[in-house]
Amino acid sequence: MYNHKNQEDDTSNTLFMLDYYQRPFSLLHQESARTYTHHDFTRPHSIRSRFWQLIPRGEYPLEEGRIYLNSYLDSVEAELAKQIRRLSLAYCLHLYRRLSPGPIGQDQQPRTIGLTRAVLEAAIQKYARFQLCNKIADSATVPIEKVLGGLLMAPEFEVERNFVAQGNQLVLTDFTNTDLLSFYELERLAYEIWRTAAALRTTGKGAPLIVCDPPDCFVDGRSPELDFLVTKYDQRIDKSGLSHSASGVVFSNEDEMSAAGFVFLPIYNIGGVTGKDYKKLFSKMYRVILKSDISYNFVWIPFNLAEYRKAHLPFAAPFYEKYGVSLDAVLAVVAALLLRVLYIWQQTGIGAFTKFHQRAYEGPCSKKFILDEIMLCIPAACKTLGIHRSAIPSKEIKNAIKFWGLDVSNRTDIGLSYSGPHYLFLPIYSDWFFIDYAWIFRRLHDLFVGIWMPNQNFKGDALESAIRKGKSILPTKPCKTSAGEERQIDYAVECGAHIIIAECKAVGTSIAFDRGDPQAIKHRTNNVVERGLSEVDDKAKWLSVHPLGNNYDLSNYDYILPVVVSPFVEFIPSKDTRYWVSKDIPRILTPKEFEHLVNDPPTIKNAFNRISLLS
Repeated sequence: MYNHKNQEDDTSNTLFMLDYYQRPFSLLHQESARTYTHHDFTRPHSIRSRFWQLIPRGEYPLEEGRIYLNSYLDSVEAELAKQIRRLSLAYCLHLYRRLSPGPIGQDQQPRTIGLTRAVLEAAIQKYARFQLCNKIADSATVPIEKVLGGLLMAPEFEVERNFVAQGNQLVLTDFTNTDLLSFYELERLAYEIWRTAAALRTTGKGAPLIVCDPPDCFVDGRSPELDFLVTKYDQRIDKSGLSHSASGVVFSNEDEMSAAGFVFLPIYNIGGVTGKDYKKLFSKMYRVILKSDISYNFVWIPFNLAEYRKAHLPFAAPFYEKYGVSLDAVLAVVAALLLRVLYIWQQTGIGAFTKFHQRAYEGPCSKKFILDEIMLCIPAACKTLGIHRSAIPSKEIKNAIKFWGLDVSNRTDIGLSYSGPHYLFLPIYSDWFFIDYAWIFRRLHDLFVGIWMPNQNFKGDALESAIRKGKSILPTKPCKTSAGEERQIDYAVECGAHIIIAECKAVGTSIAFDRGDPQAIKHRTNNVVERGLSEVDDKAKWLSVHPLGNNYDLSNYDYILPVVVSPFVEFIPSKDTRYWVSKDIPRILTPKEFEHLVNDPPTIKNAFNRISLLS
């Protein structure tokens, strides 16, 4: 609920926002705080000590340590499943999206908060009941005395009572601070899954497992070198962009909203974006200013869905073969829904804008309503994607809706240690659903995992195109010497007396790698890092011996700096200077990191692994 108050210039309004749960939740949190301190909320779940007290203290090598970690992971998931199966999906999502993202364990980094949320929401989709439980109901079917366990009957909550009476909506019923604390217990279990998965990723890179006394109970025994390498890897991931998929395909996602093909999609607001960042938008779109500096649970970011589609079109045939639905239909459904959200913001008012930013879902929506709304927006979606409307029959739209829908048959595909896949249409009772937008980006990132095609050279071409900010100083065809020798250089750029040559390696990543499987990590290190460096070093040495050829001339340069470019942040396996441009910059770079390097002459001038050109 919100009220407007006229300003002196009569050109804008001050915005007050309220929903039925906000002030009662504040009261419930205050009541909980009288029993639980901040330390209580971030302490390990009791399941940790119960499990690890049975394992002898000591250091365990990689193989044995991972057996214990996987066993603990299974135990935690079993307990989480047991608790969630008592609850309905509607209750869990309704409640969780009304709780601000925050730390629930010792690691309070924003990325950890986001990954813990991903774990719990994957668990909710995998295990929660589809039918409503006794803790949530349509407000039209229950007396106001039952909403929030009767809490709204207090005199100070008259506004909230009026809000509930305005229209039918899902509301929490038999709910107290005990239920609130119980839900935080679920989140602490999700944190245990994240922490165990993180330990698996580090032990997969060579660290032993150390079983120790509570409260930690287990830690990875990383060396100082491995600690540096893992920390650097995590820091780089936090700075990576949204311009590639897990298949290794890069695409243009420059933030140019004047360009065609853009939609808005939500990500969890773990970066601390507040109402200050929306003041200009609010003033322009709604002629209002915020009364307080609120922080939404989600941020909606621009995403070029048309460029994403174009880059992944070579996967269209194997995608259809695997799923029985066209890629264009699957993407058109997403585009239709996201364009519809933007329309709702523009036409309905700031109340809708606030709800989507706070919750990133809507519903309950009937199956017919979802289909009708999507069909209305399909023409605009096709235009956004650059598809002719006639290319997508209505039957394909229905198949695409089914593809994005959670049901009994596909919820077993959801994993927790990787957390996903998350689905878009979530059943809550009968033929009614939530439309959950929160994980669309993650699904798009992983959409082609497990899809194989024989010729994937287009990925390398796309990566080369992504790093070409100007004409290469070496030919796009192989460099040839007068003696008939030749080498293919993917891209070369000059920086003073230096040239930087780049070897592009567009190799898709696997879920096994993200889960820390040692063989998957070794495979990626060999096929991207080692192979890439060996190939680019060989080409650099060849050029240093042959600075002048039939179709190129490097006589005006003194040094070559060879690097590798990958769509992904690659884990660097050693601090040995062979793998580094400097102490902090690796030789295997993302396109964005490569761009920063070519604009950093001091680093290039003092770089490791420069090779002198022989005159």
